[in-house]
Amino acid sequence: MNNKIIDSTFISRRPLLPVIEFVENGKKIQKNISTDCVIVGRSKQCDICVDDDKLSRNHFMLVRTDGKFEIKDLNSSNGLIVNGKKVKKAILTGNDKIVAGTSSFSFVLTREDLNMNKVSLRPLTIDNSSFEKKYVPKLPKWTRKNIVTASAVSLLAFALTLLLTGPEKEAKVIPSIQKAKIQEILTAEQELTSTKLGEEDRVRALNMFKLAEYHFKARNFALAKKSMEAYFAMVPNSVIAPAFIATCEEALGNNSLADEKLEKLEKESEKRELISKLLEQGSQALGREEYENAINIYSKILEIDEYNNSAYDGILLAQSEITKKHQPVIESIESKTIPQAEIYANEMSKSFKAQDYTTAFELANKIIAMGQGQSGRTSFLKAFRTKNKVISITNSLFAHMIKEASLLAKADAEEEAIKIYQRVLAVFPYQTQAKASLNAIFKKKHDQAKLLYAKALVEKSYKDTASMESNLRAIISLVPASDVYHQKASRMLKDLAS
Repeated sequence: MNNKIIDSTFISRRPLLPVIEFVENGKKIQKNISTDCVIVGRSKQCDICVDDDKLSRNHFMLVRTDGKFEIKDLNSSNGLIVNGKKVKKAILTGNDKIVAGTSSFSFVLTREDLNMNKVSLRPLTIDNSSFEKKYVPKLPKWTRKNIVTASAVSLLAFALTLLLTGPEKEAKVIPSIQKAKIQEILTAEQELTSTKLGEEDRVRALNMFKLAEYHFKARNFALAKKSMEAYFAMVPNSVIAPAFIATCEEALGNNSLADEKLEKLEKESEKRELISKLLEQGSQALGREEYENAINIYSKILEIDEYNNSAYDGILLAQSEITKKHQPVIESIESKTIPQAEIYANEMSKSFKAQDYTTAFELANKIIAMGQGQSGRTSFLKAFRTKNKVISITNSLFAHMIKEASLLAKADAEEEAIKIYQRVLAVFPYQTQAKASLNAIFKKKHDQAKLLYAKALVEKSYKDTASMESNLRAIISLVPASDVYHQKASRMLKDLAS
């Protein structure tokens, strides 16, 4: 058997209906999976409750992520077997055998929603979307002229058959004529009439359907999906809802990516535009021989982009011109320079020569923070040069380690990546790339701890102490003591112990 994993592209383009089948009390039961997360167990609070003493209260869950279906063991007592193998989690292929407790389950992806012999989908009247193009079968647009032509051709074929074969073939011809009739397009109203819903529920379901269409037209895809899921819950055999929900999910993904890229581009564009204006103002100030003003303008640029060489060149040029024109005045100003700035500058130079880049970087920042008026021209300019050199040297020095850590993080070896980033920051705590990458890993762990804590709270309400304690200990080993969920988990464990 070729168990090919169905990827998100396939699922989004060809909507499938996930179904879980099992036998309970000698009766075969089928349950449609209409949400992204379904929990199976013997607790009545589960999405699918099975009467089996060997099942845990919350035994396993089915999760749909990025179009793929995954099964996860919820720390059950008797474990989980998928396709003959004991697993903690596994990707489902759409034709899987699951054993939990003494119960057997089958997970299948049906294609009945695309069977055109049963029903044809009505193209949803949704503006500004790709829904109709991708998910609705193309049906012929019948005009009055088409209908007359089709009827004439059918009658002519019927008459010729009678002439050639005689009356005895009439019974065989009639079905072919009926097949030539125009297929009725399924609408939400027609779909609801075939259900066993009461009048009140039918009206409510139709309103949910119309609300989903309204939100989709307004490009509120999250609300559209939510409304259609409510409709799908009321009409679990719907052939319209799966395709609509798949379209909403795709639209949400595209919108999110597009918004992030657009926001990033807008920020970069605004930043470049501001730097361009400031460079022009600095150049104009140099032309008017307003050298102090030019230095202030170029300093603003360096606050935005510390690697901007044009700004450094502008500061150097302005300082050079000041030296040429006002040498006596500058000497008198330098004589009044705060001694502390000179002390910082000397220590900064010594630290840089000794390759103590952290100290050199911190002293350079102190001088820059004092401003040129207090630190003096020479110290101020030296601080800018030193800071730029330190950044360039440390970026080159740690490039190999940062690349190695990045690859380890991508390969799910996050603990090793954290150690490398921490070694880099121990040597030079201002390495921006290492700091940002480390923060990203800790954020990911924080989010995982948040999910485990939520599960622990659910297990606490079910009085499943063993599972709750397991999740709490997992949180403590996952995140550092400074993390809020580490602290919450510790408190809960203390409460359990007492």
